[in-house]
Amino acid sequence: MKRYVCLLFIIILSGCVSTSVTRLDYSKNYPPVQPDQVKVYLKQGDVHCKYDKIALIKTKTGYGWKDEKSVKAARNKAASLGANGLILEAIKDPSTGDKIASALLWTPAYKKGTMVAIHVDTTGCSK
Repeated sequence: MKRYVCLLFIIILSGCVSTSVTRLDYSKNYPPVQPDQVKVYLKQGDVHCKYDKIALIKTKTGYGWKDEKSVKAARNKAASLGANGLILEAIKDPSTGDKIASALLWTPAYKKGTMVAIHVDTTGCSK
């Protein structure tokens, strides 16, 4: 019975997305926006307008969950900071060792994401 309770606890924990935010520039504050107003860019080169880096957002979610959960959580955080853009730096699966430990020791293996919240200046920008 203990084993099943422990397994249920691990499943619940691994289903959540945790986020951490590191502000990069405190000199500029932007009003919050709606998460659907935050455009997601796959790399810096995809942003064709001038922008300010606001914060570094790190996400952690259970290995079995889709990347969309991490991106959605990061978009919500970015929107609360007034960012209207999000650059995906990386979303990494757990190492093979972490996956093996997870299977053998009943510990969660995490997928980790790193993204940069930005405020894009669209004035006079053609794209």
